[in-house]
Amino acid sequence: MRRIRRKWLSILLTLALLVGLMVPFAGSAVAETTYVNFSGAYSYVTSTGDNKAVTGYVYLTEKLSGAIGATTYVTLTLPDGVEYMAAPSTTTNYVYQGDGITAPNATLLGGTTKEIDLKWDSATGGLKFVFNASNYSALKIASTFSGDLNVSVRVWRVDNNGAVLWDESSNVTIAKVIAGKVSVTAASPTNVYVGTNQTAATITIQENVPGTVSGDVYVTLLTSDVTFGDTTGILSNVGINANVAGTSTSTKLVINTTPSSGIAGKLTITPKLNIPPTVSGDIQVKVSGSNTNIPETTLTIAKVAQGAVTVSALNNSDQIVYQGQSATLTTDLSIKPQTGAVLPQNSYITLQLPEGAKWNFTWSADSTPFVDTNGGTVNGVVYKGVYNSGRSIWFIVNTTVSSEIQLRDLQVIVSPTFPVGDLVVTVGGNAGVSGSVTIAQVKAPFTVTASKPEIKPVGGKQAAGNIVITEAAAGVLKVGKNITLSLPYGVSFNGTPTATVKSGNIGLGSVDLKDNVVTIPVTTASTTASTIEISGIYYDTDNRAALGDVVVTIGGTINEYNSDPVAKIANAVIVSPTKRVAVFTLGSNVYTVNGTQYTMDVAAYTKDGRTYLPVRYVAYALGVDPANVLWDDATQTVTLIKGTNVVQLTIGSKVLKLNGISINMDVAPELVSGRTMLPFRFIAQALGATVSYDEATQTVTMNLE
Repeated sequence: MRRIRRKWLSILLTLALLVGLMVPFAGSAVAETTYVNFSGAYSYVTSTGDNKAVTGYVYLTEKLSGAIGATTYVTLTLPDGVEYMAAPSTTTNYVYQGDGITAPNATLLGGTTKEIDLKWDSATGGLKFVFNASNYSALKIASTFSGDLNVSVRVWRVDNNGAVLWDESSNVTIAKVIAGKVSVTAASPTNVYVGTNQTAATITIQENVPGTVSGDVYVTLLTSDVTFGDTTGILSNVGINANVAGTSTSTKLVINTTPSSGIAGKLTITPKLNIPPTVSGDIQVKVSGSNTNIPETTLTIAKVAQGAVTVSALNNSDQIVYQGQSATLTTDLSIKPQTGAVLPQNSYITLQLPEGAKWNFTWSADSTPFVDTNGGTVNGVVYKGVYNSGRSIWFIVNTTVSSEIQLRDLQVIVSPTFPVGDLVVTVGGNAGVSGSVTIAQVKAPFTVTASKPEIKPVGGKQAAGNIVITEAAAGVLKVGKNITLSLPYGVSFNGTPTATVKSGNIGLGSVDLKDNVVTIPVTTASTTASTIEISGIYYDTDNRAALGDVVVTIGGTINEYNSDPVAKIANAVIVSPTKRVAVFTLGSNVYTVNGTQYTMDVAAYTKDGRTYLPVRYVAYALGVDPANVLWDDATQTVTLIKGTNVVQLTIGSKVLKLNGISINMDVAPELVSGRTMLPFRFIAQALGATVSYDEATQTVTMNLE
């Protein structure tokens, strides 16, 4: 056969020269004419490995009368990965004449498991290649093969001299190779919401081989708490008869089927799902069957959509709640199910405020405060009460709600220490609604300033600083409320202060002093933000008073939340009677103590990088009585006595004695102009002071508390 082909190929080069001289049987060899009809049929098969597969067929018929004759040849070639079960030794079981069972019009020239070569003698009945004889022309299909199984068919005719008259080829699909007899797939997961009868993605069970779906098909829910809804109309079928069986449960559909015949059938299932609020994320099912042809397959058929019910705050842009006060807001809290979503029956909703804030509603239990967008009462959502120390309220959804509901005129109260900033409501419960929204801004009701003079720890009628209170906005200090000023232990008012409106139009009543508490009534709320100055404040202090700031507590009924202070301000500072700040300047004979100037008879100087000060004046500056500054000329010793401490220095000695204990110094005191001079740090620290030196101003500062 191969020698014949080589001969044909060799004469192709001379064919063009012969064409003009001869009249071929069916016309010119170069004419664009189709001489043969290539047709066939395919079937769905699975890859078989070494097992036989029965497929469709290839059918060749004469298209141009007289085209087929004794010198017509046919070659059919199988694709890679596909072979005959056996190489042909005869046309029987491989090629038929039309719908007959033999091919008397064809002669086998040769064949392998990949190819068959024929001489087609007569067009009568056509030529039909079959692939269905169990041990012969059936096919072995490699397990890696998939998709269309196309065979290559070439038909050509030569003349008596071997010249090619015409040559045609085509690929014919005889099979579609699939992974299994039945495929199970699902469309893209649908978005579903909390509610009933939510539509999931369609599941398709496709026969690849007719009649392979039979018995029961099972669709089992794998996601907890989800159940199947209404099963009416969820099936669609082509070729396969199917119905939902009565043995189905809320989590398992049982579908009875009758197999298809003739054509591959298809069954589609579009489940309806009931989604409770506890479910989130993907919803999965397992598809299986009583018939092993149906592969067990896990599918994601839905996703619980985020934001199925949205929460928002309406009209909240300029809403303010002041620390320590209550407010009725124009903010509306909106709860809006998206398309397909609902607030399910028998679920509940919670609204929680942050620590330091409370709801201030006066609703009765089982009232219905929610309204629709037109303001009509929503009877299906019922108020059940307050809990969590007033921070949380809750509602029961008695009937399914699918449209927007609103809670209007929100009433809240916040503590005086609530942080300035957003007031946020957190929505929860099990109705499928969650999130946080800002309903107002929290601000301080007023600012407070004061001067802070020094006063003694024990003393009477000591002037304190004036206190200035400035409203954050008009009407913040409400009519009928009062402002109180309270003092710490050991400090008491000496006389009743005066309260004056410095700006604005707030009305104040008579100032009262009782039990060491000053009370200032608000008789008229301001329509212009006002400033109040409290002056004429005098304090008596006793030995209970702590050193440091005198902090005034500002409170009263202006705090509607509790009895805690609304603000605090220091308007005096109690200083120690021994507190001293002494400043010495290099080259100057002037020093200051607590701001008062004093004169020395010798100036400070530097030596070897050290700053020397006169010991006597340092002692004076740090509170040593002049009578307790002693000089022993015989021993050249200075003795300083302050309280229970005794300090001794000897000219020329690097030893300082404190209460008899020797302390070594790196330099010795020296006499200059009759004054004992010593680096300042040694004597200051011996007397209990802290010291610092400012190189820029060349000043020594000593602090004694």
